[in-house]
Amino acid sequence: IGGSWTNVGSDLSRQRGYSGSFFTGVLATVVASPCTAPFMGTAVGFAASQAPAIALLVFAFIGIGMALPVLLLTLFPAGLRRLPKSGSWMISLRQFLAFPLLATAIWLTWVIGRQTGADGMALTLLAWLLIAFGLWLHGKGNKLMAAVIVIATIAMVTSKLSASPNNMAARSGSFDPSEIQKLREAGQNVFLDVTADWCITCAANETLVLNTDTIRDAFTQHNVHYFVADWTRYDPAITALLADYKRNGIPLYIYYPADLNAAEIMLPQVLTKAMIIELLNR
Repeated sequence: IGGSWTNVGSDLSRQRGYSGSFFTGVLATVVASPCTAPFMGTAVGFAASQAPAIALLVFAFIGIGMALPVLLLTLFPAGLRRLPKSGSWMISLRQFLAFPLLATAIWLTWVIGRQTGADGMALTLLAWLLIAFGLWLHGKGNKLMAAVIVIATIAMVTSKLSASPNNMAARSGSFDPSEIQKLREAGQNVFLDVTADWCITCAANETLVLNTDTIRDAFTQHNVHYFVADWTRYDPAITALLADYKRNGIPLYIYYPADLNAAEIMLPQVLTKAMIIELLNR
């Protein structure tokens, strides 16, 4: 695989003038957008439900927010003198930042294991090994063999995962929205938590708020059933639920009162204990 393909994003962003600035913004957006929590998911969900003019205005302000640091330095160039000058510290910083990337790789491997089982995790590790071997061959000048190994690895992973009985489609269907209706008809309030193992904000909310003794006691006191919809593996029912509430990402928290005539309440993506207790005391 030639360097012109693997570095296409960085090459475009290094162009001079307006085109370079534009592709720098595109690259930053592609890197930053997969996770919409904690704030962008709400903004995008709101924009999707509005008229085109309002939606474009929302996305314009999201773009302004991303460009604000560069914009401020352009308007106030004196601030450039406060930025650290390049030097050997950049090499140390780059090496240090490699460790969070390795930690992220370990975490994502765990997520793959949760989605596809131990076989899928082992297959992923094998694919990494083969790709690393291919890159080593590329560095030795054997570019053709390196390309063959990488392409064969991609084909192997694709065929194995698509043929596996433990793929995502086979594991779908665990969430049933009618269960919420049944619980409400039985006189229970329902707190719906749409979560996934790969969602950092979800894990933070569950650890710091939802799974604490304070909130568990509050749920028990107010007859609240804590209902978890796990989107770690593909589930079309959860995807449809997100679409119904104009959301394209998680977490999603909805409180359904036992009173069938009362409207459900959608909560923010970042929770606090005080917020939950105030909701239950209404």
